[in-house]
Amino acid sequence: MGEFLILQPDAKLSPNHDLLPSGSGLYVLRSQASDPNLATKQTRAAQSVFLNTPHPLEILTDRCAYGSEGAILRDHDVDTYLISIRKVISQELNRARKMRRQQQRQLWWHMVVLNGTNVKLLLDSGREWWRMVVATHNMHLLVVVLVPFARLWVTKACNWIRFRMCM
Repeated sequence: MGEFLILQPDAKLSPNHDLLPSGSGLYVLRSQASDPNLATKQTRAAQSVFLNTPHPLEILTDRCAYGSEGAILRDHDVDTYLISIRKVISQELNRARKMRRQQQRQLWWHMVVLNGTNVKLLLDSGREWWRMVVATHNMHLLVVVLVPFARLWVTKACNWIRFRMCM
């Protein structure tokens, strides 16, 4: 209760509102003021301006606003709401996927260059690399490095055992 949410559909479904950025989205109308009384006044004023742009009487006096192709049905149809909400959710999911990909790329980059140290230098001095991994609490990097080798060692051991059994 108390949150003023604005759901703007895609421009294909309904024209964009004059006071909102173009494109579909879900917006929260609230004030950034630290004083609660001032924040309440600002929020109410913004709500009044938003709800009266364009004024409801302008919409209702327009004869084209009624009927199956009218703005009233178009803007308040349940299907329009569902399509708009799905669009906003898919945009958020795409944004989250992008963020996850960027984090994975950064992790990969940290694996290649750890604390500004070249990987070749780290591989040349294995003991120092081990100390750096333990000291910086980057054990997950150790797991990422050792798991492929462990898999290879297990495979080679199984092949060696099979070869010995066949003799």
